[in-house]
Amino acid sequence: MSDGAACRLNAKKDPTFLLAEVELVGEVKLSNINRVKLEALLHRFFAEARLDLTLKDRFGEEIVPREWFVVPLPVINEALERLIAGTISQCCYDAKSASIVEIKSH
Repeated sequence: MSDGAACRLNAKKDPTFLLAEVELVGEVKLSNINRVKLEALLHRFFAEARLDLTLKDRFGEEIVPREWFVVPLPVINEALERLIAGTISQCCYDAKSASIVEIKSH
């Protein structure tokens, strides 16, 4: 069973998945990359779009998920392409326009 399949099976019990069913919409295979640093970079890049909500788990405990972002899938793909190309540091995510914009240099 793949990691994605295991996640989907347990999602309803996991606050990381908002205690709901999930649908896998894409997969990216990475090699020779520090996944902790990659995740931190993507969290910073999309920080403006982090989902701001609190929910209660099945025990009534309040949970504030930090892993969810409201970003269109094509924009995520663009960010990954820019990451691979080494140009992600030249842009930022603009939540108002839901797009990646170039950073203007002085």
